[in-house]
Amino acid sequence: MSAGQQMNDNQWHKVVVQRHGKSIVLIVDKFKKIKLAGTTADIDFGDVETNGFVYVGGLPGSFRGRLTSLALPSILFEPRFKGSIRNVMYRNCSRPKVRGEMIDFVGVRTNDLDLCMTHNPCLNRGVCTSTDTQAICDCTKIEFQGKYCEKERNPSEVTFRGTEYLSYNLLSQGGPIVSSKESIDLHFKTKFPDGLIFYSGDAGDYIIMSLKKGNILISVSLGSGVFDKTIPPDKGVTFHDNTWHHISVTRITRQLANNQGICQVEITIDNLDVIHGTTVGRFQMLSSSILYLGGSPDPKHLQGSTVDANFTGCIKKVIFMADHLYLPITDLARDNSSLIKRQGNLTFNKCQEVVFATPLTFTTSKSFLIIPKWDARNTGTIMFSFQTIEKYGLLMYTNGADATSDFFALELLDGYLYLILDLGSGVIKVKASMRMLCDGKDHKVELYHRKRSGTISVDGKHMRYKGKGRAQHLDLQGMMYVGGLKVGDMNKVPRQLWTAIFGYGYVGCLDNFAINGIPQDLAQLAKDQSIEGVDSGQCKKQPDHCPHKPCLNRGVCSEGWNRFTCDCSFTSYFGPICNQEAITLTFDGEQHMKFTMPEESQTEAEDISMRVKTTHQYGLVFATSSLKSLDRMELSIDNGQARLDLNLGSGAKTLFAGQSLNDGKWHTLRIERRLKNVVLKVDNLNPVTGKAKGQMAILDFKVIEAGQLQTDDSGLKIKQGFIGQMQNFYFNNMHLFEMANKNQLKNLEVTATIRKKDTIIEPMTFKTKLAYATLPKLKLHTTFSISFRLRTTEADGLILFNRGSKGDFIAIEISRGQIHLLLDTGDGARELKSLITAPLNDNVWHSVSVIRPKLHEYSLKVDNNQVMANFDRSRSKFDLDGRLYVAGVPTEMYSSLPNLLSSKHGYQGCLANIDLNGKQPNLAKEFKVRKKFEKMVVQGCTGPKFECTPSSCANQGVCLQSWESISCDCNMTSYIGSTCKKDSVAYKFAGSGGLVVFTHDIEDRLDREMDEIALGFSTKQSDAVLLRIEGGNTQDYIEMELVNGVVFVVYNLGTRDHPIGELFQRMDDGDYHVVRFIRNGQNASIQVDEMAVQTKHPLGQQLSVFNSQAQVYIGGRYDTESRRISRPFKGIISGLVLNGIRILDLVKEADPRITIYGSVIHSDVYFEKSDATTRNPFSPVNITQKPMDVVTKMQATSGFKTSLPTTTDDIIFSSSGSECLSDDEDCEIHSGSGSGSDDFITPSINITGTRTSLSVTPLAFINTTVQTVTATTSGSGCSDLDDENCKVVSHTTGSKTTIKMSATQKSTSVTLPPKTTNSTLTDASTLPSTNNATMPGIITYKTDNTHKQGKTFPTVILDITDQGSTTPAVKKTAKESSKANDNNTLSITIIVGIACGAFFVILVIAFIIYRVKKREAATYKIDEGKNYCDLTKECDGKKSPTKAAVEGTKKKDVKEWYV
Repeated sequence: MSAGQQMNDNQWHKVVVQRHGKSIVLIVDKFKKIKLAGTTADIDFGDVETNGFVYVGGLPGSFRGRLTSLALPSILFEPRFKGSIRNVMYRNCSRPKVRGEMIDFVGVRTNDLDLCMTHNPCLNRGVCTSTDTQAICDCTKIEFQGKYCEKERNPSEVTFRGTEYLSYNLLSQGGPIVSSKESIDLHFKTKFPDGLIFYSGDAGDYIIMSLKKGNILISVSLGSGVFDKTIPPDKGVTFHDNTWHHISVTRITRQLANNQGICQVEITIDNLDVIHGTTVGRFQMLSSSILYLGGSPDPKHLQGSTVDANFTGCIKKVIFMADHLYLPITDLARDNSSLIKRQGNLTFNKCQEVVFATPLTFTTSKSFLIIPKWDARNTGTIMFSFQTIEKYGLLMYTNGADATSDFFALELLDGYLYLILDLGSGVIKVKASMRMLCDGKDHKVELYHRKRSGTISVDGKHMRYKGKGRAQHLDLQGMMYVGGLKVGDMNKVPRQLWTAIFGYGYVGCLDNFAINGIPQDLAQLAKDQSIEGVDSGQCKKQPDHCPHKPCLNRGVCSEGWNRFTCDCSFTSYFGPICNQEAITLTFDGEQHMKFTMPEESQTEAEDISMRVKTTHQYGLVFATSSLKSLDRMELSIDNGQARLDLNLGSGAKTLFAGQSLNDGKWHTLRIERRLKNVVLKVDNLNPVTGKAKGQMAILDFKVIEAGQLQTDDSGLKIKQGFIGQMQNFYFNNMHLFEMANKNQLKNLEVTATIRKKDTIIEPMTFKTKLAYATLPKLKLHTTFSISFRLRTTEADGLILFNRGSKGDFIAIEISRGQIHLLLDTGDGARELKSLITAPLNDNVWHSVSVIRPKLHEYSLKVDNNQVMANFDRSRSKFDLDGRLYVAGVPTEMYSSLPNLLSSKHGYQGCLANIDLNGKQPNLAKEFKVRKKFEKMVVQGCTGPKFECTPSSCANQGVCLQSWESISCDCNMTSYIGSTCKKDSVAYKFAGSGGLVVFTHDIEDRLDREMDEIALGFSTKQSDAVLLRIEGGNTQDYIEMELVNGVVFVVYNLGTRDHPIGELFQRMDDGDYHVVRFIRNGQNASIQVDEMAVQTKHPLGQQLSVFNSQAQVYIGGRYDTESRRISRPFKGIISGLVLNGIRILDLVKEADPRITIYGSVIHSDVYFEKSDATTRNPFSPVNITQKPMDVVTKMQATSGFKTSLPTTTDDIIFSSSGSECLSDDEDCEIHSGSGSGSDDFITPSINITGTRTSLSVTPLAFINTTVQTVTATTSGSGCSDLDDENCKVVSHTTGSKTTIKMSATQKSTSVTLPPKTTNSTLTDASTLPSTNNATMPGIITYKTDNTHKQGKTFPTVILDITDQGSTTPAVKKTAKESSKANDNNTLSITIIVGIACGAFFVILVIAFIIYRVKKREAATYKIDEGKNYCDLTKECDGKKSPTKAAVEGTKKKDVKEWYV
């Protein structure tokens, strides 16, 4: 109850307190308040006989120990009364009033002299109080101190680091502080945007101040009404800017009717912003029983709190007032007041810069830090946050004076956080998180330890723990390891610390690390300790590494925290990226490896893996044994399965996994044990799980043996020795084989053979095909294996042969570069062939193994390619006698070898690593060699006398290696010679063009699935056909051409045209260029000079065979009907090779399959080499550069191939003569050359040729005169289009031949001399000599633009005249003279025909225009062949046309559109 006002006005006031039963009356002057006291039935105020004294003006300090006896315990902390009191009277039970007598007093005056009125000595607003002798000053509420408040008070600043806080708790000391008005006033400074600053409350009545995301958050509640206010900083200012900020919050309650109350809240920030608010509810007074300053044990779970972090920074001048109760919290804490409790290592009267270390990332599992020991004997705290995506890692570890005493550790196991603790009387292992924490998110860990128990909190979820036994303290003397342990210390840790045993250091980020409230600057510690494998900076997950495939040799990549890890257990390599070749231990059934531990080991968990390869059904892989117990772990191959026997002292538990492990392939075996649970896994098969027998979960062992047991005291069956190979044996953190190889293990005994995977063992060279050696006969049982390595350049030869007396035999030979296994067990010979794509005679080492893993099953493996066979009816036993022949047999034996063997001589090359059923013979000692062959069979692999090098063959020639010599394949170079440096046969296509035709004989017209073409050329012509190949009875063709100076090849195998070309460089520069084209099925590639290789892979259903290759046209495209050369080539072509046929060489040799038309001249002039072919294919092309004259340049190309595979863009080609789009159902496709406006207009030459062995009719012997012909649309001339039906009118007089033609400016038509027969060329004097005919006749071109009927028709008249040739002209026959006399009649007929044709064309055009106008709009798309398709019709559903559908139609010319 409260009443009165202005009681501090230095006037007398009357106060009366009355109680009648439960009714209490408070009267102050004229103010009166009445209330009922509680609901209790007891209405007596204690006992008059035993009640205590009445205290006036204050309470003595003795009440601090018995606050619960006070109605309002907080009154003890209020200031004592200062002033005057008189007439103190009281009465009980209606008795008369009694004036109390003073029994004792402290500081009570005996006079009323006010010395402060006469002289006030207090400065700086200090409060003056008079005593009997002097005036004294009260400086408690001001910022000064001293006798007269003359000295400025040191600020009561407190530094908080995120784990410390101040508090009081009155719940156990009598009751809360109750008031009608509260205020909290404080100053803070921080660099952190989040944290709890202040909390005061009692159940639902609270006031909270906090920082959240840089904003000030004020929350006020009185149980039924909440007032929340978020206050952002002003623009340009932040509240976590490490400068001082002031907060003042006041709340005042006022009672309304019906127990309703209203609370007024006033907030002031930095003395500038004043914010008002109210909250209404069922309350009357404010109450505070708990107070926190700077944080709390769990800020997230405080009622009304929305932050989960404590404050980090400095706080000063904290004044909490409840009515007249005045609590300077920081001053009380500094002065060690019994009211305020301290938590953590607080710093007073000084604001220290709180700097947490920048986050530290451990990037490898081998990195760690060492920090000073953790003092947690009585109390201790550890706080940190971490981020990782890795499931395993040792976070921290520390121990007592020795390894067997107290220890403490935190580790991640399978993504969960575990606490391991030993107070010296037993280990506890507490799972501190209920969900996996390896999710890459930030997780906060707080651990509070007190004596023998404590609490660990993960993300606000608490888990209590308590140590075992009677020990009461955690005595830690050692340094604390953070992130991992030293390699040498891994074996010294307790067995319960699994991550240390497995060698899993922590990889991830650590932040906000504090020990006992003291932040630890991990980054600075790492720098001071020169720790590698750590990185300071933000805790941020970097992009994934595995998409870049960093693991080599088929290692399996897994993402880690800012790193990747490679699982090499399925490979023959180890190391961070599986780049180090693992050693291989080879066991023959009697060999072993034995490792004895320095002392008896005990483990609760194991991770074991290894790779094995064997052809035997039984054999011990490894086993552990103990000298103190029957504990044992044993892994073996049992009937082709992996068998695990585990005995932890209560009997053996057996697991089986996998099958057919004796197939001679590498298999990976894994064992994972966690206490009694064990997992056995083979390769990538599903794991097999089980549980050990009994209650024990600890494996005792001292010895680890592999391959064979030396001693066995366990009572278990002794396993058969292992025959085969082992790699990558990991036992927990020990890579045993590699450590053994590097002599890093003591007490190690190894009798097995140690070698690298690709080590060549005891190589022997057989220099001739006659030499051979012998070994003792093979002993082949139900299962056996034979393996060796070979290196040769010879495609054929007998490698191994062993014969029996009853016809049994086994043989291995190389035939056409493939390995053949041949055998007979008495019931017929069987054969098994390797199926490798490339032949083995490539002068590199190859591995060969023959295995019979089971009866009737055989396996032939060459490198990584394996074939299997099941010979069901074959006998199981080989009856072999005599000796085993190696690399051949005596010469006289070849005729008697089994018929299946194709070898007629021995093997020539190197053999090594011979393994005969697990035995590796010492070849140098055990080989038996005839004396005459002793110098032909030598140790080592001497190799061929000559070896191919990059410079062996020039101009991209292919080097062919044999054992005695090398040679060069120059087919794809355009060169010849032993090293592809010599210029090959070249022909010049001169004058108006020429043509070479090569015709396959009927029996040689093959169906080819692959074509290889290479040629060199030089020209300044931008548009021409270099080469065309046509099928005999199909439309299949291949054409190589120049289009705008760019080289293209177009091929069609019966479906559609497929273009491919080099788009980056023009080739019409007069330089020498080499084109290489290869077609393999429907796919093709082209390379020009040393430019990037362009590839073509047509989509959809395609045909892949070029049927019946018949004719090859060189120098142009030949039309058999019009007898023309279309788009003739002018320049030089050299070194043409088509599928191994050098066609130009056949021309020179006068092969009967060659026919020559026009001016084709053999060129004996060599060209000067230029650098044109070595130009950068991607550099800008200088089109204006004037090339050197072609006759002064030699063939040239670089010697090394540089291929950058790219894909060409398609160019749309049409079929011959078709101007129709594929969606026009009314358009008919006509055979013939066509002359639509979309055609490239190309030169056309009319030819009459003679097919003889040497018949050449060059244009050089034809005189030229100039005439003018006027062309009309309806007369006797030709139209302005390139009409193939245009007839040529020829007038022949004497030795002159005059040719008339109407054409466009880009089209010429030349009629050559009439075709001659063999009989007209029998006289050698009449033969036109190609060597002498090097000076062409004078050819004059004249364009006469004749205007007729509004049209202009350029006319080209060629008069080709013999200019004094020494070779006589060929005489005309009578038939030819007759044709000349009929020229006039023929001309009239042509004119009439053309007129009729023109009229018909006009009708067709009119009809087409009509149809187009009537046609509906449609949408088009482009398919792979770049043909247009109307989407309103079926397109994709159509099947590709078959060759049968197009047979009989005319062969296509090529027609292109550029899109």
